Amino acid sequence: MPALLQQGGLLPQHQVRRRAPIQVPDTAARLNGVGKGLSDVGGGESLKPGRRLGYLLRGLWAIVRTRFISHRPFLLSHLVTSRCNCSCPICLWRGYSDEELSTEEIVSIYEEAREEGFAALVLWGGEPLLRDDIDRIVRAAHEIGFVTLLITNGYRLPELADLICPYLNALIVSIDFPSERHDLFRGCPGLFGRAVAGIEKAKEVNPDMKLSINCVITRLNKDEVEGMIDLADRLGVSITFESMNTRMPFSSRDATPFKLSPEEESQVFELIRRYKLRGHRINNSIAYLETFIGGKKRFECHSLEVSLCLQSNGDVRICLSPRPLANLREVSIGEVLRMRELREYQRLGRRCHICNDYGTVECAHVWRFNPQALLGAAFAFLSR
Repeated sequence: MPALLQQGGLLPQHQVRRRAPIQVPDTAARLNGVGKGLSDVGGGESLKPGRRLGYLLRGLWAIVRTRFISHRPFLLSHLVTSRCNCSCPICLWRGYSDEELSTEEIVSIYEEAREEGFAALVLWGGEPLLRDDIDRIVRAAHEIGFVTLLITNGYRLPELADLICPYLNALIVSIDFPSERHDLFRGCPGLFGRAVAGIEKAKEVNPDMKLSINCVITRLNKDEVEGMIDLADRLGVSITFESMNTRMPFSSRDATPFKLSPEEESQVFELIRRYKLRGHRINNSIAYLETFIGGKKRFECHSLEVSLCLQSNGDVRICLSPRPLANLREVSIGEVLRMRELREYQRLGRRCHICNDYGTVECAHVWRFNPQALLGAAFAFLSR
């Protein structure tokens, strides 16, 4: 990595990969076919204020049921594509597989997942909005009954917000710098402006949807925390900060050069904690932030008990293994849930505390009913 992307400037302008503007397809012509075979629904049913508390209680009940009764995951984490229009140097997921499930295969998997007790769905990538059928996918998920979250870099959001936001419960837009430096870091000219415009459009289309920014802290943006909080405040959305993951067993990528030292990380998350206590809309719980203050604390991971990770080609991916557990083109979700290997990986996962991302660490704290984590979850879910 060229001198950590030239430290301050990220990369000289002439070294930034130039990409042709994405040609957004004319999806308006597909509106009559969106969700073909599904019953019509009214938009804007996402997280109306009266429903937020109900969704939160359902989520907490799902954890109780998973931990003490069913011992089955309730969240389907779906990397819908490995394709991406960015080239982030810290990404561990891009390019996993060129193969993708068809719309029909995805809908079939979602229907079976609901029958097997899955209640929540996370759509991510790669960049999920690069799929031409992403509008049909999110509407199908809504019709099937999932609480649905989509994570995007926001480049195509201005064009697609009208088609996807009415059927989402939550939307996360990834932004790492509060300026056009974000474009340089991600190797995608115009990204910052389009992400901000997409956030504004998404708020207009579905004002009841939970909308937030996600910022991964690296050596390059560690001094941008206050600017990112100010950006979120100006846009009227909440923000989540994450410590970065550096390696995965199934990926040859290594993002270690961009990782903060323990001392730097402690200082950054202490600063974030102070801003949270001042009342800024920061989604992280105090429990998450204190995991990294004064040196990273150990935790017991329960991600494999809470969620099942589905890759773009149908692989069921286990974070602890370089090989997929199964492929849903060959076996059913029910068969996967009954696999002895899954139970073994879930048991082994409790010994692991390598990951630093928001979802993994917060899940560990909520699983143990940490009061700070429960309060953090309530804030993150109930606030806009």
